[in-house]
Amino acid sequence: MSIREIEAKARELRQLQQLIEEAQAEAEAIKDQIKAHMGEAEEMRAGEYKITWKPVTSSRLDSKALKAAAPELVERFTKSCSWYASVCSRGAVRDSSRSSMRQ
Repeated sequence: MSIREIEAKARELRQLQQLIEEAQAEAEAIKDQIKAHMGEAEEMRAGEYKITWKPVTSSRLDSKALKAAAPELVERFTKSCSWYASVCSRGAVRDSSRSSMRQ
């Protein structure tokens, strides 16, 4: 793939990411409107839809407190994980760096 093709794909990726962000913001606004209409009710029906809004309780490990109380246990049971992060941002690129990557 040429640099121009990669640039076009990066532009397309960024546009799609922006659309996703906008759609997520719109979805959150709609959720807020529904929640406001529900008031204190935990459940409501709207045509074919059953909408629920209720508290959920979960238990999570407080790793900061554990590290303070028993650092040797934290050290003993900590695993390192690696992964690749993908970032596509727009910024100024020097011509010399672009030409060195051309195919």
